[in-house]
Amino acid sequence: MFPTIQIGSFSIPTYTFLLVLGVSILIFGFFLFIYFKKKIPFDESGLVTLFLGISLLLGYLGGYVFDGLLKIGERGGFYFVSTAFYGGFLFASISFIIMMSVFRKAHKRLDTLSYLNILTPFVIFAHALGRLGCFAAGCCYGAPTNSWAGVVFPNDAPSSLEYGPGTKVYATQIYEMSALIVILILSLSVKFFRKNAFIFYLLSYALARFVIEFYRGDNRGQSILLSPSQWVAIVIFILTLGYIIFIYIKTKRQKI
Repeated sequence: MFPTIQIGSFSIPTYTFLLVLGVSILIFGFFLFIYFKKKIPFDESGLVTLFLGISLLLGYLGGYVFDGLLKIGERGGFYFVSTAFYGGFLFASISFIIMMSVFRKAHKRLDTLSYLNILTPFVIFAHALGRLGCFAAGCCYGAPTNSWAGVVFPNDAPSSLEYGPGTKVYATQIYEMSALIVILILSLSVKFFRKNAFIFYLLSYALARFVIEFYRGDNRGQSILLSPSQWVAIVIFILTLGYIIFIYIKTKRQKI
């Protein structure tokens, strides 16, 4: 809808601007929060923030790898063309957890899950900004619809090039952004969700993404029955539930 921000002779893609804004708030907001609010010493807060920055970089590359693997058949080879959120998120999360686990041997105070819970609201906010950027760029669009919930993108937008100018499509970017805002509000306002923010984000976003995928109209790669992101959402949901059950049983046994 608004692919470019123009200020005089200077212009920048809206998606890029929102992506940089979201990542900046994520990194600096997280550091300032744990350093000043949680009063975590500079050496530890700086180290964890460094891990975060490295993880985000690896996640950015991982998103391209994930997308390239999904579309290797239709492209006739492995190419870095576009990025996929779930691929980037998994690469970043796993990288962060590994680095925290390795350095915990030298820094006993590092509590990976606690930091993930603190980090999660910043991630959700950045994620929501990213989806707003997708709406501005016209990517990640929905399937054609005559519903009131649809939107018409400009003639040069990806959905118009795919389905024809003037075609109304589901505003899946806005649906996902709205879902993320609800998740963010709950993770900040409800004590139980706040204490388990990372787990709550994994479960709730997996559910939201699974449903929204049915309304997507862009190419996300070939898969059987469901979209690749839906399969990833199912796996994440099952593994997260498994982790919750494991912790519950472990806690019960410790009380006996």
